Amino acid sequence: MYMRTIRDLGQLTGKTVLVRVDFNVENADDALRLRRSMPTIRHLLGGGAKVLLISHRGRPAGKVVPELSLEFAMPFLREHLGSVVSFISDFDFGKIMEQLSSAKDSSLFLLENIRFLPQEEAMDIEFAKELASLGDIYVNDAFAVSHHPSVSVSVLPTILRPYAGLLLDSEIIHLTRAMEEPAQPLVVVVAGGKAVDKFAVIKNLYKAADKFLVGGILGNSFLKDRGVDVGSSHVDPEITNQIHELLHDPKIIVPEDWIADEAGTILDMGPISRKKFAEVLIKAKTVIWNGPLGKFEDPRYRAGSRAVADAIIASGAFSVVGGGETTQFLLEEKLADDFTFLSTGGGAMLDYLAGKDLPGITVLR
Repeated sequence: MYMRTIRDLGQLTGKTVLVRVDFNVENADDALRLRRSMPTIRHLLGGGAKVLLISHRGRPAGKVVPELSLEFAMPFLREHLGSVVSFISDFDFGKIMEQLSSAKDSSLFLLENIRFLPQEEAMDIEFAKELASLGDIYVNDAFAVSHHPSVSVSVLPTILRPYAGLLLDSEIIHLTRAMEEPAQPLVVVVAGGKAVDKFAVIKNLYKAADKFLVGGILGNSFLKDRGVDVGSSHVDPEITNQIHELLHDPKIIVPEDWIADEAGTILDMGPISRKKFAEVLIKAKTVIWNGPLGKFEDPRYRAGSRAVADAIIASGAFSVVGGGETTQFLLEEKLADDFTFLSTGGGAMLDYLAGKDLPGITVLR
């Protein structure tokens, strides 16, 4: 799949570039997505462009929610870009146009949370035209939201000439390599929540992968349907019919023992399972991992996720890891740099691995 990237852009003096980024984080300390946006922004500013950043934060449902303002990112941008950054707090397009027109080349602007406007998720074409009138070029550098159709993700690039940012391009390159050109054995680790989405990944990668290490809600669902007592552990009743055909497939490995609370809720893998998962991973040449193996927020239940992380690192495999909880775990454990690629996508990564079309990417082809 060919996409024009910002590397294909020449001198940008006198041009205004609208850049869809993903600043949907709790605070600037949770800065992975902010940091990963910097190369694209620097590239555009270095080319002389005026850059208007567009993002959302949280789910304000088309209303102004002050605690979901994007103004929190301003100190981070000033610190890391060393340039004058202006925050645009309202959506008066006439005033915004005047502000952009009078600005010097290589100026940077951050627009307030685009989801404060109901038109964004309503796919309002008139709103899209108004937004597009502010710029000359569109750039998508927000892989993590490219699976959700919206004006700023999937409509703007039909009006302005679209390009992929450096982060989005890197996401596609690494995920595609892991899916379509993996060094064998390929091992896929899926755990945490979103059982239906993760089973879709198994279905799509079934022929390519050698083993699937399954935990979380999907793992619990496999265990329960095999007749195992999982106590009050979370399962997904909707997945039962889907997993039936692979219920006892030798490619699917689920925990054999676990740590549970008094109600029988599975909170982490046990030592036998940690060893078995590690034995599979240590032989891998390619690994895809999405979802923690236990309730990692509690230090008592981190051993399963840590065993998986250590085994992947020891294998030296080409490794692509994603999902908000998984990346949070690796960052907290200071292991993030030991993996080939840390994806900023959760649901977007799963949809891509499941072979689904992502609206924000399809429109860039």
